[in-house]
Order: sequence, then C-alpha cells, then structure tokens
Amino acid sequence: LAVKLKGGDSLTTAGHSSRVLAARFAPASCGDGNLVVSGGWDNTVQFWDLRAGHAVRLIYGPHICGDALDMEQQGKLLLTGSWREDEPLELWDFGTGKRLEALPWRSPGSSAEPSCLLYSARFSRDSAASMIAAGGSFAGPGQGEAKLIERHAASRCRCVGTLVRFTCLSVDFSPQLDTPMVAFSGSDGRIRAMRLEAEAQVSAT
Repeated sequence: LAVKLKGGDSLTTAGHSSRVLAARFAPASCGDGNLVVSGGWDNTVQFWDLRAGHAVRLIYGPHICGDALDMEQQGKLLLTGSWREDEPLELWDFGTGKRLEALPWRSPGSSAEPSCLLYSARFSRDSAASMIAAGGSFAGPGQGEAKLIERHAASRCRCVGTLVRFTCLSVDFSPQLDTPMVAFSGSDGRIRAMRLEAEAQVSAT
C-alpha cells in the first residue's frame, strides 16, 4: 500500500463522509500524476493530493452511485453522472470546480419521463472527448437505458444512440482511435459492444 488517503485539509474540505463509488487519476498535466478525484453518496467530488495524503478541495452537488466520474485527456473537463432525476449529467471545469453545463438527457421537445438515474458516465478517448456514454436505471418500473452523446463546439450536444430495457451499470470506450468502440454492461449479465462509425452512426456487435 503506497498511501491511504483520508480526511481533508481542515480549510476547504473534510474529505468524504460516506461511501465512495468512483475514483480516477487526473491526467499527468494536472499534478504530475499525484491527483485523484473521487465521488460518492455524500454529494461531493473530492480532489486528493497523494503528496499531502488527504483531500485538498471539493465540488458539492453530484450524487454518485456508480462508475460515473471521468476526466477528458487534456485534464480540463470533469464529467459526473448522478443518481437523481434532475440534471443528472454534468460537465465541470477541473481547475476551478465551476459547473459549466448540465447536459440534457432527453432531446428538446420530447417527454422528460421516465427520468434516468445514472450509474455510469464516460468520455471517449480522443483528445477532444467528442463523445459521452452514460446510463442507469429508471425512477419507476421499467429497468433503464444508456445513451451515446456526441459533443460539438459551442456546448451543443446530440444523442446519436440509445440502448433500452436494461439497467446500465458501467461503460467504457476502447483505446483504439482508428476503430473506436464503446461497451455497456448491465444488470442482465450481458456486455453490449458498439462500433463507432462515420458521422457518429453506431452498430451493435
């Protein structure tokens, strides 16, 4: 065991007060590999410094109940997926901790129901983090769903694919940028792998 992180700096954060469900190392550009971010049931995202041995700052708001915390490769954006009905998918400025955007889960003009409570969220591996995959469960009866969202300039996003009738618990993008894929896992014991094709069209495998 290299280091056990616990508590805070007594000034800006006291560390986590409940279960921690997700943890990610920040890119080397954000602290030379010494920063870890985490989220959980206490409605906070904590920023940990391995050299200090404790949390050094926090973001209050995200209610993370699964694999729903990620950073893009440049280390500028933080993605959170919350297990809640209102504004579950959010983008944050990594440096300042300021919320930049709440990404809409439903397309404009469509019904807001049923709400999807998120267990998972992930950026694609390309330098622009041009895609987001996320999913979870429904607030009422009916399992859940997962979505593939394409990010554009000027904070525009559009859904390019939806998987329905299963609770999505984890998601990840492949590291191969020339033939990218995304995989979704869920409560039914299956893995759903999708190939990302030109113009963000997807095909299941």
